[in-house]
Amino acid sequence: MAEKTTRPLSAQQKKFTELVVSGRPAGRAYEEAGYSSKGASADVSASKLLRNPKVEEYLGELRAEVKKGSILTAQERMEWLSRAVTTPLSEVDESSDICVEHVEISGEHGDHKKVKKPDPIRAIDLLNKMDGSYAPEQHEHSFAGIGSIIDEIQGG
Repeated sequence: MAEKTTRPLSAQQKKFTELVVSGRPAGRAYEEAGYSSKGASADVSASKLLRNPKVEEYLGELRAEVKKGSILTAQERMEWLSRAVTTPLSEVDESSDICVEHVEISGEHGDHKKVKKPDPIRAIDLLNKMDGSYAPEQHEHSFAGIGSIIDEIQGG
């Protein structure tokens, strides 16, 4: 029996899939990828193409790459929090990744900018929690016994 050969995605299929991942509606991505169908016909054809196993696989790979690139690792979060603690306010401007608020103020004495960075105490608290520096909270539970519960219910 002849072995079934599988063809790789065409350039159009790749472009279509990349456009979908970038946020284009499937029908518009289908048109922009160079297929001849337009309008409602492109929507139908795009829907069919999205069910193609190779397109589905490529779509999954691209989405995983996007997701992987958009989620900070624990190390990256800790580094950012550390910068929030150690960077002097005088070194923070509107382009800084730790600037949480930026206001430009115009007045009779000229224009000036006001920036705000994260609260260093809160950042340290979060770092300590991430690092496991705090002892686990302990809760005390007591049980007086069934006799005292019955007495309490009976009013005694």
